[in-house]
Amino acid sequence: MSDDAAFAARSGDPFSTNGTANVTFFGGSGEFFRTFSATLPGTLLPRVLEFTDFISVAAGDLDDVEGPDGYLHDEIVVAKVASEDVANYNYDVDVVNYASGQIANPPITALHFSATKPGFPDAANLRGVLRSDNIIAAVTGDFLGTGRKETAVLALGNGTLVLHTYRYETTGDTHALTEVGTGETINLLSGVATGSSRRRFCPGGGIGADSSSRCSDRTAFHRF
Repeated sequence: MSDDAAFAARSGDPFSTNGTANVTFFGGSGEFFRTFSATLPGTLLPRVLEFTDFISVAAGDLDDVEGPDGYLHDEIVVAKVASEDVANYNYDVDVVNYASGQIANPPITALHFSATKPGFPDAANLRGVLRSDNIIAAVTGDFLGTGRKETAVLALGNGTLVLHTYRYETTGDTHALTEVGTGETINLLSGVATGSSRRRFCPGGGIGADSSSRCSDRTAFHRF
């Protein structure tokens, strides 16, 4: 057992319409290693000028199932903007399972949602106001109070925040990712939330429920 860092980043030309995202591991005992793990399914939105790529990573033991070695292992959650249409961004939520104890070729389970695009300011009219660094955040935590962790993804819309929460389950070799409730939309002007679920927000850090919640833009610490 060791703690490693999992990193998700774009592969290839940042402005290509066929871009993809890779998961890479950093860590190890003794000699530090960097190991390619997987290319995530689907595409990655071409980079918006003057912004980072829209990717967020979180780690946590979502299924509470022991691997063949008898230990519990964290899953990696990667949320990313995959594509766009006229009004919306289309998001992928991928859960990467490392219960086998192997870094290469892990099973990946995916779900998708769409949300209204943010209203990006014109660069010529910023007048000292900085653009947002990222519009998406993923986190894991026991949001429902069941003793099991879920994963939540928060996306910036046009004057709104859109929240989706998912439960991940493993039965034998079968993995399932299902949405909890029907999502939630928070109006940034009024602060009014609509939807079937209630969550607690960590100022400046995304979404939180307990001290074990961990989230980051690109990197997550993973119990391997």
